[in-house]
Order: sequence, then structure tokens, then C-alpha cells
Amino acid sequence: MIWVQFSATLLLGVVLLVAWGRYSIETTRRRRAAELYLWIAPDIPFLIAALQTVIARPSTSAASSAPEKLSIVAPAIALDILLLAVAWFSLRSSRDISFRDTCTTAAGLLILGATVVWFAAVVWPGVESVQIARHSAEHVFASTGFLLGALLTLAGFTILNSSLEDAGDRILSRLGVLSLFFGTVCWALHLAFRLTVVISVAQNDRGVVPEWYPPMRMWTGVMYGLYMPLAYLGIAAFGAALGNIGWIGKGWGRAFVIFGLIATAGFLARIGIFDPPLVVNVMPYIAGVLLMRRNASPIIGDSVTGNPEAIR
Repeated sequence: MIWVQFSATLLLGVVLLVAWGRYSIETTRRRRAAELYLWIAPDIPFLIAALQTVIARPSTSAASSAPEKLSIVAPAIALDILLLAVAWFSLRSSRDISFRDTCTTAAGLLILGATVVWFAAVVWPGVESVQIARHSAEHVFASTGFLLGALLTLAGFTILNSSLEDAGDRILSRLGVLSLFFGTVCWALHLAFRLTVVISVAQNDRGVVPEWYPPMRMWTGVMYGLYMPLAYLGIAAFGAALGNIGWIGKGWGRAFVIFGLIATAGFLARIGIFDPPLVVNVMPYIAGVLLMRRNASPIIGDSVTGNPEAIR
């Protein structure tokens, strides 16, 4: 099973590399290299996790595995963020100054937010009290990463909302940011409970679960249940707005809407693939990359109106 995970991760990296070779629109070596890293970066957290699983040796105690995993993931996320920052700076130049100063900032936040969430996901120990007690460092790292990633994503879409309204969108992006805002509030309440009450109960030496704990856990579960569809629908609204304004191709705009609606229905129907929070950040990351592609050199089409032909 370990080698299946490792092979699948490598295969995803190869697919992303081939896709970059097929659809890259940059012309200089520096910008092509930066674009390449943005294309393959989503696979990095999962490749790190797969490598860690392959090279990890059996620990003398279950508790000792947590710091071992973090000792690999922590420097990996620092290096990955550094390389993403270099790629962002390399691609942010644009003839459209107003677009560069607003939308590229939003793109950077969306890319960073997704990356933080994915690294948090690969060290998440689960929801069982025994696992949380044994892997408390991983639990804190993952929960904090989920919260930070959600806030970065919300900040990116908030900035993007302002730019879209200036460009003529008055409804869709505003609905999107409101949906994401309320969803993020629910998610923050859920994560705050994880970082305080859950870890405290899990580490209780007496092993006694307070009577009030199960109802409170159910309540925070409802908060998570609200966050996911609100986030999916908010992303769909932003995709529709970006497509209507012309900052991404019409096909991509429809893809955002279809993904958001299917993911919402899938989550409510308890289809497992749409349940993890890391899935929420797939389309925001893609949105960030598509916005950076508007800065392709040379710029194809009208940089002010954002001809969709430039970013197909």
C-alpha cells in the first residue's frame, strides 16, 4: 500500500509536468521555470508525505512518530513556500499595473492558502482521541494550518472581490465572498474547539470524557458541515464572476461552477472524496495560477479587458 501511494504521487507529478509542457505560454527561461513550479507544486506536499512513509523506520513507541513526521514536513513547507514566493515574484510583472498590484496579490494568497492546507492535511492524525493524544504536535500543526490556510484564502478572495467589482461584477463575487466569510467563521469555530477542548480531553490522564463533550463535538461538527458547502458555493460564484469578466476562459469559469455544485451535492450526500477540507482548495489554487497566467510574457490579447484567449 505504501508503494501504491508513492507511485500514485509520482504519476500525478508526471501528469502535471506533461500538462505544463503542453499548455505553457511563457517565453523566457526564468518565467517558464517559475510557471513550471506553480504547475507541479500541488503534488509537493503529498510527495513529501509519501517519501516520509517510505523512508520512516518503525518507532520504539507510537508517540515518537509525531515529531519525526514534523521534522520532515516543517522544513519542506518552508522551502516550498520560499520557492512559491520566487515563482510569484518572477511572474507578477504585467503591463496592466492595476491588475498586477491587486489580482496578483490575490493570486499569491490563494496559492499560499492552498499550499498551507495541503501540508496540514498530510500530517493530520485523525479525529480519534487516542490518535490525538499520541500525535498532539501533528494535531496542533494540522489544525493551525487549516485555520491559517482558510484565512489566507478568504483574504485572497476578498481582494479579488474588490477588483472584480471595479471591473463590472456587482453580484457574483460579492455572493462568493459572503459565502466564504460565513463558512470560514464556522470553520474557525470548529478548529478553535479542536485546538483547545479536543486536545485537552484527549490528553486527560484519567481517560474520563466529560458529559458535555459529545454534544459540543456534535455542535462543532455542524460548524464543519456548514463550512464545506458554503466554501464550495463561494468558489463556484467566484469562478462564474471571473469567467464573465473575462479574466479566465469561459471553459474554466464553467468548470468552477460545475465543480462547486457537484462538490456541494457530493458533500451533502456524504460522498467521501468531497469531505476532506483539502479538496476545497483545489479550485482556489487553480484560480491563483490562472490569474498569474494573465501576466504571461508576451501578453496575448488586451491586458485591460482580459481576453480569455490569453489564458486558455
